[in-house]
Amino acid sequence: MCGMKKTIFTSLFVLIGLAAFAQTGLLRGTIIDKQYGEPAINALIKVEGTSIQGLTDFDGNYSVTVPVGTYTVRVSSFGYSDFVVSGVTITEGKVTIQDGVLEPASEVIGEITITAQASRNSEAGIMIQRKNASNVMDGLSSQSFRRVGDGNLSAAIGRVTGVSVQDGKYVYVRGLGDRYTKTTLNGMTIPGLDPDKNAVQIDIFPTKTLENVMIYKTFSSNLYGDFTGGLVNVETKSFPEHATTQLSVGATYIPTMHFNNDFILYDGGSFDWAGFDDGGRSFPMSKFERVPAAPNATSTELTRGFGKQMAAQSATAIPNMSISFNTGDQINSESGRTYGYNFVVNYQLQNTFYEDYESNTYLKPIGNTDTELFRDERRVGALGQRTAQWSALGSGAMKWNTNSLELLVLHSQSGESSAARRTAQNYNQTGATLLEDILTYSQRSLTTAMVIGKHKVGDWNLEWNNAFTKSRVYDPDFRTTSISITGGDTSLSVGNGAGINRFWRDLNEWNESARLDLSKNWGETGKLSFGGVVVLKSRDFEILNTNFRRGNTSDIDVNPDWFFEDENIYSASNPDGTYVRYNYEASNSFTSGQQVYAGYIQNEHNVLLRLKLIYGLRVEQAMMTYTGETQPGPSYEVYDKAETLNELNFLPSFAAIYDLNESMKLRASYGRTLARPSFKEKSAAQIFDPISKRTFIGNLDLEQTTVNNFDLRYEWFFEGADVFAVSGFYKNFTNHIEMVSYQTAPDNLSPRNAGSSTVFGAEIELSKSLASLGGFFEKLKVGGNFSYVESRVDLHSVIVDDNGTTEYELRQQYLRDGEELKDYRSMAGQAPYTFNFNLNYGDPETGTNVSVAYNVQGTFLAIVGSGRVPDVYTVPFNSLNVNAYKDFGSERQHRITLGVQNALDGERHNVYRSFGAQDETYSRYKPGVGVTVKYSYTF
Repeated sequence: MCGMKKTIFTSLFVLIGLAAFAQTGLLRGTIIDKQYGEPAINALIKVEGTSIQGLTDFDGNYSVTVPVGTYTVRVSSFGYSDFVVSGVTITEGKVTIQDGVLEPASEVIGEITITAQASRNSEAGIMIQRKNASNVMDGLSSQSFRRVGDGNLSAAIGRVTGVSVQDGKYVYVRGLGDRYTKTTLNGMTIPGLDPDKNAVQIDIFPTKTLENVMIYKTFSSNLYGDFTGGLVNVETKSFPEHATTQLSVGATYIPTMHFNNDFILYDGGSFDWAGFDDGGRSFPMSKFERVPAAPNATSTELTRGFGKQMAAQSATAIPNMSISFNTGDQINSESGRTYGYNFVVNYQLQNTFYEDYESNTYLKPIGNTDTELFRDERRVGALGQRTAQWSALGSGAMKWNTNSLELLVLHSQSGESSAARRTAQNYNQTGATLLEDILTYSQRSLTTAMVIGKHKVGDWNLEWNNAFTKSRVYDPDFRTTSISITGGDTSLSVGNGAGINRFWRDLNEWNESARLDLSKNWGETGKLSFGGVVVLKSRDFEILNTNFRRGNTSDIDVNPDWFFEDENIYSASNPDGTYVRYNYEASNSFTSGQQVYAGYIQNEHNVLLRLKLIYGLRVEQAMMTYTGETQPGPSYEVYDKAETLNELNFLPSFAAIYDLNESMKLRASYGRTLARPSFKEKSAAQIFDPISKRTFIGNLDLEQTTVNNFDLRYEWFFEGADVFAVSGFYKNFTNHIEMVSYQTAPDNLSPRNAGSSTVFGAEIELSKSLASLGGFFEKLKVGGNFSYVESRVDLHSVIVDDNGTTEYELRQQYLRDGEELKDYRSMAGQAPYTFNFNLNYGDPETGTNVSVAYNVQGTFLAIVGSGRVPDVYTVPFNSLNVNAYKDFGSERQHRITLGVQNALDGERHNVYRSFGAQDETYSRYKPGVGVTVKYSYTF
């Protein structure tokens, strides 16, 4: 009996304890030191009216368990005024987020008391970082992503001053192209799905895993030296504020593309839907195969080994689809350790169709009296594409005392199949008309593993990072069939440009980078930083080319599949059949390596009450090697780990920040940066694009670009995240790299140094909440920014051939009557202006949000002409996107999102432009208007 009473008593005690435990919630947040714009360490968090208290860690984060109720929370630290928040409500089993800012006691008398807000004010936190930053910078917070409802980073970042997004993937800052914009992940350099670009494809980053995104527009010695327009650092969450599990599904309908019976497709593999080739497109023989020049029995066997599909297939395109899943949480253990984890997986399937995709080649007439451009070749027809892309990101982190460790793994995979069916007309040399079917498949993958360590050792902050990345671009079995049509007769006449060609490309790149940073605050406003970076890269690239012939080129069928039917392949009984021709060409393969070793030191401190100086020096040693062969000919050369670049660069930086008053700052800065040629550019490779029929030719003599940057910015910070800013900048380039058309072969493009160039411009930015107007306007926020840029390339400094001819002299030879030649032109890839506008209506009480974003860039020079080949310009694309969502359910766990992309139905259009001539199309296509519906459920 006594034992039974004891059991009942124990059970009752446990139930009471569980009930008490269940009637609690978590109070979490981040406290920022306003003086430095950094985390406030060891700040005391106290829940008044209770004995509950805690301390912030070295990230400025805190987490305490509090009984259900409404409280006043006090944050205090020696030398700072107390930060007091009233009306903080703790809900059973939930996480309440309350951030705070500690201000020096000398600036505020007494304490700061506010009323708690329901949402975390991280936009204001970003603004504090921006206000205290040593650089001219902008940023986006996780709150911005949640408020506007952006699904991935490419949709969000276009709202930043001077930023535009090209092809929905690549960031341009201040109108400067990809070469001068660098993207890093958690401060580490990694290649993107296109390793030849300096920027990573930002659409692979789902916003649910991001803490914030910082855009640095000026250089300081603690940043990488190879950027000029901007450095975009994507920071992932290490410790989510609360447990979240969410599933989202969506679809996008484009009327001009989807459910269109004219859609064409190349569905060549059973795993195309997953972004993988299933092996059916692999090279069907040894790459060193000795293929007879004259067909025989071996030719028959080899030819039968190739895939038989050569024609684009008719299909019906379904709407684009997406699905994503993410989960994450922060766990506080009794041992004092905090654990955090994130996992997210995204999948997208996109069907794209351009009914009249057009590309042309135009030339200037031979006579100087004629101004209208002469059409050399025209290609027009249907282009269908299907892209499957998925990414997965997982991270785990742990912090204790003054230490934290994090492991992050990211994999991104995409597969894009394309089918083109078009007519090509030559007007100059052959006069032939070709019917062309083109089938391509490109598989791209990126895997990166990153380890991040942060420690506070005494007064020193120590951070170290290591990242290893493997990327691959695999283009198996690009297939092109060109059939000549003359007077109704079909043939494979090589003289008319007809033929059957298939080729394979494979690029593998390895990237290992390590970084160490040490910093220490000294005095009241001083900070000393130094560290180093090592980046090691290597690339293997290979192309295998085959072409096919027939004994009788005239007696053929117009269906491309006909050539690889068994009865039409060469044999002893069919000597007029199709047979393969192939020779391994060593010039189509190369191996490159790059090593970059960097070290820096930087100091910052106040020299007057309101004037802060930041100065430092970065030293970077960069080396590139090349193994490969040039094309056969008189200038044939073989390279064996030949040194193609060896540069020691001293990159100084200096900045002065003057506080006009508590809310206004004036910044001035100088920094020297650079841009290095990519592996592809600094090579002897010749890479053909079967869709555009244009060939990229590398340039081993290419030199790196050096840039001197000068910036001036005035900033006026209002309450919260509101700001007004005006900036001016000037950049001087030495050996700017541009893409140039060949004079004798206008479809051949090559990179070239452009001598001396300058860029100067101004930016204006306004972001303002209209809450002070009350009523409907209380929930509105408006933002906009405008950048004006003028660029100049000195034509006398650009050498165009081995004879020392300048671009000025070459252009002078091809002037039209009445045309005046200036000493300079605009810089390729530099837009003259960028305008962004965004309007957001958000009602937290009803869970409703509507955002409108507009973006446009001015016409800019895309490809520099040469001789009779005119310049190519990209005309403005007016992008208007609308996004709206509604949360519903007892706990707002459901969300419906509606969106419209490219609401103005703009088209992508590049044109040839010449004096006195009508603009002629280089390439054009219409992306169409997209309508998106998405449903999200939060568990």
